[in-house]
Amino acid sequence: MRNIIFSGASVPDKNGAGIRAEGRNLTVENAQFFDNENGILAAGLADSTIIIRKSRFERNGKCDPVCAHGIYINRVGRLRVENSTFREQHVGHHIKSRARVTEVVGNTIEDGAQGNASYLIDIPNGGQVLIENNRMHKGALATNPTAAISIGAKGATNSPGSIRVVGNRFRSDLPAPTAFVRNSTASPAVLEKNQLAGKVNALEGPGTVAP
Repeated sequence: MRNIIFSGASVPDKNGAGIRAEGRNLTVENAQFFDNENGILAAGLADSTIIIRKSRFERNGKCDPVCAHGIYINRVGRLRVENSTFREQHVGHHIKSRARVTEVVGNTIEDGAQGNASYLIDIPNGGQVLIENNRMHKGALATNPTAAISIGAKGATNSPGSIRVVGNRFRSDLPAPTAFVRNSTASPAVLEKNQLAGKVNALEGPGTVAP
């Protein structure tokens, strides 16, 4: 799916989406998602791969009463997000992934002055994780000030895999300290070559932090 603008998607149950992916495998390129409840909402097909590249997600998300997000990918085999922009999401997360393998590479993920998202990246069930070469910002209006990246907060029910967070730039504008990565799984997270600005603790939970 390429070169399409999705804007204003909403439904009575408050869980609408620019794209609601119920089938197997999806590639989204050069698409734009503005002011939707969810930008993309994907069903959990274990052998499915979802790839998002060179796309923009702005001002999506809400919690009224259920939470919607920039993207919400359920229990698929693999999610890869690359060279895309996530900006000013509302209340929900910019990226939420329950995939067995989650790769987030080369993106801009930022609250900006008006965004009030929860996490920048939420991977609630763990798995294999690569977060590399992204530019990230947590704004002063963030509704969840505890962490930028959360891994395994709802139980690490995915098969354990490597967790690598490498070469990212992150800034927090929150007045109190926040965690760059909060790892609630038993798998050690490896943090390397990340640049952190503001009141930030690099890692909460098992793992190592290298310059």
